[in-house]
Amino acid sequence: MIAKADASKQIKYAQNQLAWAEKVHGDIYYPMTYTAGKAALDAALLAFEKEDYAGATVFAKESLKYLIDSLEKED
Repeated sequence: MIAKADASKQIKYAQNQLAWAEKVHGDIYYPMTYTAGKAALDAALLAFEKEDYAGATVFAKESLKYLIDSLEKED
């Protein structure tokens, strides 16, 4: 249960960060970083759906790495 809760929390963070990236047009100005972050989030959601909560957490954190570290440093 703890793994599921952690995965869910990390996915929510990544979804919020993706929404922010879209708001600041990250998909237009930083397409490679945005695409990598979105792909990692999609992988997290798929892993979660398959009940691979550890994998979902890893992918969600990878998504955050792209969407936070890369996009915010480029501003």
